[in-house]
Amino acid sequence: MRRSCAAVFGALAKWGWQQEGTWSIPCRDRAGHRASIQVAIAPAGVVVTSSAPGPWVIDPLRVGRLRAALRDAALTFAALEDRPEAS
Repeated sequence: MRRSCAAVFGALAKWGWQQEGTWSIPCRDRAGHRASIQVAIAPAGVVVTSSAPGPWVIDPLRVGRLRAALRDAALTFAALEDRPEAS
């Protein structure tokens, strides 16, 4: 069961599905294997993680996606931070 769920989520990720509040940018690791960089929003700010240790090789079009993901995450975090808390 666990293996089939991983396969389903892997297929969904290839088709561009992602969790709300997260962005995933495909790249390659130093050895040329597929990897991805994830941008997410955490309570402390914007978090950048990777599926493989760096350095990463990102083609020019994906660099634009990474820049956009960082911008969107920062703007979303700022909007959430400015929102008054419900008591």
